[in-house]
Amino acid sequence: MKIGTTLTKCLLHNLDNNVVPLLVGEPGIGKSEGVDALARALNTRVHPLSCNQLADKADLTGARLVQGVDKTWRQEFFPHTVVKAAADDALANPNEPVILFLDEINRTTPDVTSAVLTLLTTRSLGNVALPDNVKMIAAGNDKGNITALDDASMSRFAVYHIEPETQAFLDYMDDELNPYIRKVLAKNPMLIFEKSAPSTFAVDGSSDDDDGSSNISVEQLMDSGEEMFQLTTPRTIEYMSRFLNTVTKKDPGFLGELLLETTVVNGQDATALQEVIHGHLGNTNLATLLIEEIADDLNSGNVPQGSAIVVPRPARYDELKAAATIHELDVLIRSMTPKEQSGCLLQAIYEKTNNTTIVQQLAAATPGWEPEHSSVLLNLASQADISVENFEALCEAGGPLSSGARAIGDLVGLGS
Repeated sequence: MKIGTTLTKCLLHNLDNNVVPLLVGEPGIGKSEGVDALARALNTRVHPLSCNQLADKADLTGARLVQGVDKTWRQEFFPHTVVKAAADDALANPNEPVILFLDEINRTTPDVTSAVLTLLTTRSLGNVALPDNVKMIAAGNDKGNITALDDASMSRFAVYHIEPETQAFLDYMDDELNPYIRKVLAKNPMLIFEKSAPSTFAVDGSSDDDDGSSNISVEQLMDSGEEMFQLTTPRTIEYMSRFLNTVTKKDPGFLGELLLETTVVNGQDATALQEVIHGHLGNTNLATLLIEEIADDLNSGNVPQGSAIVVPRPARYDELKAAATIHELDVLIRSMTPKEQSGCLLQAIYEKTNNTTIVQQLAAATPGWEPEHSSVLLNLASQADISVENFEALCEAGGPLSSGARAIGDLVGLGS
């Protein structure tokens, strides 16, 4: 069942009848958000307990041997702090339901899972009983390293197999969702959940197929072997959104730097932007479209077509132009700061004269673009206000700047 109004209503009716719902599904698809939606509908609070953080059933029950004043030993129970908080909340608000959310009940040891099931059935931990207005909900995964529940255990629940729903996720994130992601999801709502395809990076962010699909079978998507691949889920999308929001607010030029910087992933050239997005979302269709959306926006530079772009001319650039030999050129380049090298390289590409030699020597020595230069290069490339001959020299020069330049050229159709 998809996360949304129908699921919330079903859960409400279960709680009214003291039936414990069990939400099962893939990690990160929004089971916790479904419980939060239920709490909002009840105007109450959720006390979440991650069962996979319990090392032993005693961590839940708090069973301890205590010596009394008469020197005899007896067993007493000190329930887990979250369980006690839920019970205290319920006692303080006897006319309100309070939700105890037992998450990851089958991603722990069998002993802990057994103790959780006992709590659900008896509504007590030892001699500590839960108030009647504590309503319990459980959640777990249906694949992976889990403790399988037998038929007797499953019969204690109303089981809901949960699927993510894009509109519910958009509503949940509201204005906090990054505009790039919102735009892509609004056009492609089916991409809210997808397993990573263990394939190579495409330099321009596009997939191998003309329609943007990957032609990967369901079996391939749902079983990528023992390798560790990231995946696209509501949770990972939210993390990606937070990253993009922070960068946009605190370091707006950084996305341009990521697009220009190159790296190697699985033996293939890629931009740092691709590596970052794949690290958050996996090698999925949503990641591919998000890369394209960001790259298109960066390449447009939000500069109206025909607007003049100012290319600063470094003070030492004329020295490079006056160099008579390659040796003299190299000596001058090595005497420059990285910022001077970056600025001179930008100027050499921008000039409409043949600066192939200067471009190649600078590209081999320059460690990376300065942020102010990378944004100018993106704007120049998007408006084709650049020497194609010099730009191609940069693409062919090798070194850390060439792969990023080729990626830009592919995106804007610049160069051969």
